[in-house]
Amino acid sequence: MGVCNDSDLALLKPTDDTFFKDIQPLKIGPMPPLRHRIYVAGFPIGGEEISVTEGVVSRIEIQPYSHSLKQLLAITVDAAINSGNSGGPVMNQHGELIGNYLILVHRSRIHVLIVTVTGIAFQALEGAENIGHIVPPPVIRHFLDGIQKFGKDYRGFPDLGITVQTLENANQRTYLGLPHELTGVLVVRVHHNNSCTGLLRPGDVLLKIGAHTIANNGMITFDTKLHGDFTLAVQQYQAGTTVTCDIFREGKVQSIDVPLKYPHELVASHRYNVQPEYYIYCGLLFQPLSVDLLEAHFSGGLLTAPQELLYLSTEDETPERKEIVVLTRVFKDDANFGYEALQFSVVRSINGTPISSVADLTRVIESTDSEFLVLKVSKDASIVLPGVKNKLATKANKRISKRYGIKYDRSELLVQEQNREPTPSDSEPKA
Repeated sequence: MGVCNDSDLALLKPTDDTFFKDIQPLKIGPMPPLRHRIYVAGFPIGGEEISVTEGVVSRIEIQPYSHSLKQLLAITVDAAINSGNSGGPVMNQHGELIGNYLILVHRSRIHVLIVTVTGIAFQALEGAENIGHIVPPPVIRHFLDGIQKFGKDYRGFPDLGITVQTLENANQRTYLGLPHELTGVLVVRVHHNNSCTGLLRPGDVLLKIGAHTIANNGMITFDTKLHGDFTLAVQQYQAGTTVTCDIFREGKVQSIDVPLKYPHELVASHRYNVQPEYYIYCGLLFQPLSVDLLEAHFSGGLLTAPQELLYLSTEDETPERKEIVVLTRVFKDDANFGYEALQFSVVRSINGTPISSVADLTRVIESTDSEFLVLKVSKDASIVLPGVKNKLATKANKRISKRYGIKYDRSELLVQEQNREPTPSDSEPKA
């Protein structure tokens, strides 16, 4: 029915019409206060029968969700949560659901059941005693509302797309001319192609999001007088909706309506349920830079990745640069001899034309009439390849495809972007 990788939740539909027979659904309860007693049910290691542990709510704040690394609201509890508790529900004293769970849909009705499914539960902190995290009711409701509104197109939580600085320093507030009665955070960067692009500017002070006033330390008060990061105010909304933000600009308070979008990054953190994008030419494999790519190619993940790529992963998309295109592999051949050392170089231009994406690189290569292609890559190095109309390129592509068993020279996603058929190699029978 739907998946939210941000919060590690899924909506499933049973195939058996009798699945829900004699089963009483649980009610999703309110956000529990601190020190509230809770009960965790599941099947942890050490036995086969259901296990129930109890504890209290010890902390409520934004935490990184281990599956996506997304910063979302989470509840910390001191009840024992161990391997095998995955998917187990967390209930309050009234038997209402307040944490992790499995949702199933039957005859268009949503049911919440006490069952355990690996991959739905949140996490426990390794090396610590009795520190576990659960998905709280607001995140659960956002997921259910999003699935109901968008179906399989639901992708998670929107984002303002800005970088801010707190304004706890009195000198800085005075320099900005911010009146004493106003509080907020300073906008230092507005990311391209995101919610606030063209609406907010660096130097604006963000005072309020919806009904939530932002303190100088970036905190807001939410739900039962709890305090948390101002991003919580945005996470209450679905993408596609509009939130009114109050800002302080040029000595005046202004209200701006912000249409909320899903976050868009130059270097994707993680991509789910899609095949990697790629293009192969003369044995060189080109791909967009992403965290998934770095984790797949380097044994130590981001810790052992090239410094240049790590630096670029912090930069923003621009109208001229939608992706970072990287040469990730050289399928050895006479046409690319000597270029092995340039693996994981960034492709900056081809014959003087800047490259903004893998789709752009493909278009430039295939539309250039020159006998040779000169690719400028990292550290001012260059790669010279025969052009598409050069017989050397035609022979090399056929030879490499056959030798390495390369079925297609480009990914399905790239084919869809170009609205064309993939190019089969000579190693595959043609229709």
